[in-house]
Amino acid sequence: MTQDSTHRKGRRLRPEERRAEILASSKQVFLRSGLAGTRVRDLAAAAGVNEALLYHYYSSKEELFDAAIAQPLEAAVAATTSKAVPPFDAGGDVMREHTESFIYDLMVAMEEVAPLLGLVLFSEQQAGRRHWRELLKPALDQIRAVARRNLTVWPHREYDADLVVDTIFATAFFLALQDSFLDSAGRDLRATARNLCDLLFRGMAIPDGQ
Repeated sequence: MTQDSTHRKGRRLRPEERRAEILASSKQVFLRSGLAGTRVRDLAAAAGVNEALLYHYYSSKEELFDAAIAQPLEAAVAATTSKAVPPFDAGGDVMREHTESFIYDLMVAMEEVAPLLGLVLFSEQQAGRRHWRELLKPALDQIRAVARRNLTVWPHREYDADLVVDTIFATAFFLALQDSFLDSAGRDLRATARNLCDLLFRGMAIPDGQ
């Protein structure tokens, strides 16, 4: 039983709390044993529940693994789309502010999911393809749509919005993997997001006099 579960013993958890607790505790189990090597009994033990209760919330370990990756990414995408600014209601400064916020939200999500994502993308080709098609591509498509929709908000050079989104996504993924593999801690995500945003906006700015 986990320390958190022990601390909560005696208080009946609401369904959403129990589901979140199972999801949180599962991540370390997956990182330690991998998707193929993880047993449902290990996931249940880490969450301090029996297998029947775990199956009540998640139909399989695969569904639980998918949720561990999808939820943080979905939250980052939802934050981005909710801040999408109509072209008639904003200028370059607002676009820059929202871009920096998106990069920060994405980096926070990637810190959480990149190690798990790396497990499945680099270990088994068929599973990696499924996760890319069903989890990553929909998230990328939504973010690309926001970027394309706001191309007219601020003056800039001609550029490929999809390529810029892919570059930011790849950068966030790489930095999260690097920090995980090197056991790095303490990266200032706000400052990193600000620096990346500065690189983008300076690179796409229209030179003076044009």
